[in-house]
Amino acid sequence: MASHAHDIGKPERVSVELINQSCRWPVLMLFAGALLWLVLGLLLGVLSSVKMHAPAFWANCEWVTFGRLRPGFINVLVYGFATQAALGSALWIVARLSRIELLLGGLVFAGGLLLNAGVAVGLLQILAGQSTGYAWMEIPRQGAAVITAGYLLIALSALYTLHRRTEKELYISAWFLVGGLLAFPWLMSIGYLLAVVNPLRGVMQSVAAAYLQNGLMHLWLTPMALALTYYLLPKVTGREIHSNQAAAFGFWTLILFGAWSGTSLLAGGPVPRWIEGAGVSAKWLLIVPVAAYASNFILTAFAGKRGARSGIAWPFLLFGSLAYVAFILLDIYGTFQGPARTLSLTPYSMGVTQLGLLGFVGMILLGGICHITEKVLDAEFRRPAILVQILFSLVGILMVVGGYVVSGFVSGAKLADPAIPFVTASRSLLPFFGMATLGFSVILLGQLVFVAGFTKLLLHATADSRAGFCSWCCDKIETGSGKKARAGV
Repeated sequence: MASHAHDIGKPERVSVELINQSCRWPVLMLFAGALLWLVLGLLLGVLSSVKMHAPAFWANCEWVTFGRLRPGFINVLVYGFATQAALGSALWIVARLSRIELLLGGLVFAGGLLLNAGVAVGLLQILAGQSTGYAWMEIPRQGAAVITAGYLLIALSALYTLHRRTEKELYISAWFLVGGLLAFPWLMSIGYLLAVVNPLRGVMQSVAAAYLQNGLMHLWLTPMALALTYYLLPKVTGREIHSNQAAAFGFWTLILFGAWSGTSLLAGGPVPRWIEGAGVSAKWLLIVPVAAYASNFILTAFAGKRGARSGIAWPFLLFGSLAYVAFILLDIYGTFQGPARTLSLTPYSMGVTQLGLLGFVGMILLGGICHITEKVLDAEFRRPAILVQILFSLVGILMVVGGYVVSGFVSGAKLADPAIPFVTASRSLLPFFGMATLGFSVILLGQLVFVAGFTKLLLHATADSRAGFCSWCCDKIETGSGKKARAGV
């Protein structure tokens, strides 16, 4: 009796097909928005990169100066592309892990509209010169508030679905998802409150802004990307995750060290040495969750007999995982005292940022979009188009990251040499900036191919649904006309 009473109101397990159908339109709406912002963001990235070696390009238009294009590019990638792609992936994974249909789907549509409106308003504000001036949070408070409101509606659907789950055991992906979903609103609220709305005094504003910037990467985007990898890896390899204990250990160490590593971004700045030292130490300790993840990935994907590894998401997961390790290692290297002096005034950090955003988070999220879209539409992408996208993305990311990182070492060494004039050292950057511009252009072409394939697959797979909807609308119109005719109108 007690057990029966406890189960009253609990949803029953449903088939995978019904789960996919319940997720179809909410998830596809978020994915479509994410891909559109990705293309627009990369276009801004191309223009901002051109400005670095051809500053006279559109020099009379203040809306397309480097100081506006670059923040617009980063913010569109973070809030428009990565956030929406992560939320869409989270909704589907939560429904699949919970063994029930997605709940509160209407909130997802409302939240998606708000989120996209917030990103659009924020981008226009940045291009109009109303930036806050803080990295990764240049969007003024109005746009940020709308983005956060939309996010909360979507996250509520995911968390409520997880709360009503029929599968009591939480898979490791759910740990990372819940951690990331709870971290985003905390980071946005505390960061904007202390740096923009009711700013702290003096340098502490920069500390609050650094906490938000670092948290968005290590407490929001990284957990969501790792959650997606831990869910998809068994699907594409046919093996279970090697060690759930190692994954759980990586989760807790990521939350701990990721939260403390933000002040490493202020190294060399006018902050107390203990604040800087705490951040740098925590940044070094990020190697612990990276090692836990890398060992799990290798032992799951490559240990024992050779598996299939033929899923559409596999190349995205492989490159994204390699980029994650390289991103953390390069980020840690830049905090050492000797390299920090040499690289601090160079594009080195820009290359590391692009490796984290595009190489790690971006590639894993794109792999998730491919896999999940095929499941919810019960259709498959054309493999040649996906191969073109992967090839262009890999080549372009390597060109961008390589151009910025190598230029950091080259220009840093020349700037440190008093015998070399500053102008000469600066001119040495031009070939590398041109290489980065070409890289951004190649990535953009690859994503245009993918967006075309995504649109074609969506239209083909939903042809019957759209035809039925049009027929229903026509019937309603005819019925309404008939009623008016009988009424003598």
